Amino acid sequence: MWEFWKAYWLVIMPLFFVGVSIYQASKKTDKKTLIKKVSIYVGVAIPVLVLITYILYNYS
Repeated sequence: MWEFWKAYWLVIMPLFFVGVSIYQASKKTDKKTLIKKVSIYVGVAIPVLVLITYILYNYS
């Protein structure tokens, strides 16, 4: 059960903050820059999340 909460705080919360920041950006910018920002966020977030889960499962 502890593993689930650790994964929750490391994965869900960053995704939530990324979602909020994308939403904030979408109010200010047009579609093209928004798509660029979202793709950068996703391109950074996915490898980081994979790395975090890999480390969690190997060293916990």
